[in-house]
Amino acid sequence: MKILVSAFFVLAYTLSVYASSEDALTIEDFDRFKIGTINTSGWYVRDRSNSIDDVYSIEREGDNQFLHADNEGQFVQIFKKGGWSIKHRPYLSWKWRVIKHPEGANPINKKNDCAAGIYVVFKKSLFSVRSIKYVWVPEGEPEHLIRTRYDYPQITIRVNKDNLGKWITEERNVAEDYEKLWGKKPGNVVAIGIITEADSVKVKKAIADYDDFLALKEPTGHKTPLAPVKKPEQENKKKDADTNKPLAFYIPSDQIDS
Repeated sequence: MKILVSAFFVLAYTLSVYASSEDALTIEDFDRFKIGTINTSGWYVRDRSNSIDDVYSIEREGDNQFLHADNEGQFVQIFKKGGWSIKHRPYLSWKWRVIKHPEGANPINKKNDCAAGIYVVFKKSLFSVRSIKYVWVPEGEPEHLIRTRYDYPQITIRVNKDNLGKWITEERNVAEDYEKLWGKKPGNVVAIGIITEADSVKVKKAIADYDDFLALKEPTGHKTPLAPVKKPEQENKKKDADTNKPLAFYIPSDQIDS
């Protein structure tokens, strides 16, 4: 099964981004929302069981608002419709906080759930995209790359249980990752995505928070750069027949459903 989104998703990617400074673009900080149920205006939602309100909500601590995700086995992805010029701002920064990892999840087996996952979706051509999924998992190897489909790799960028309940700021050179993965410079980013999932593990529970997605010209030093992504032993370069159809965006089920 594939996810399909209209060509508008790609062509109108600049409409929902606003500048926070000369060097940074705020993609989303959740301050515009009311506390409680998330308003999906500006977002594309893939929701198998009509349960977005059971999983995602807007919460506040002090004067800060953020997205809260509490998953009990539902499968709900959300994608912010909007992007930026990757040439001018190659870094993506965000904050996330894992409260509970899904028990038994492991990025190298079929129970590939994660408490916190971020998609960066790039324009590939007029009617197609490719994405990188960054995940935080409780155990495994940093910079572990899963590439069951050529255009939709997953990279483990944080592995630990020690920082449960703590906000962590990530800064990732997504343009550099793209060049290492596909051997060419990327097209513009057209969306970011978020998923907290626990649908393939026995104990179906995962909790995480997200905040402050920024596109940056230069890193600010929140996180020491990790080693280059590792090339997998074997890559699947299979192309989907649907790629040439006038439907801009899909993510194969073997990445998002696992």
